[in-house]
Amino acid sequence: MRWMASGPRSKGARPRLASGRPVVLLVFVSIAQVLSGAWRPAHAETLLSALARAYEGNPDINQTRASVRARDEDAPRARAGL
Repeated sequence: MRWMASGPRSKGARPRLASGRPVVLLVFVSIAQVLSGAWRPAHAETLLSALARAYEGNPDINQTRASVRARDEDAPRARAGL
């Protein structure tokens, strides 16, 4: 951003952007974003917790896990029949 020199400055004059819009507009937009919830702090997630969440919430993995449990239950029966 380039600041505009508007001649001799009087005391209390607000700085203006080169386009002529006051800096107050930038402050207003920033405050509006904060109040609207558009700004949120970043939260880091560990790789382990991301994998755990994906493992627990994935329906394909849950279905495969259930079929593996069913086969595991059949293994002792198959050995007993030998």
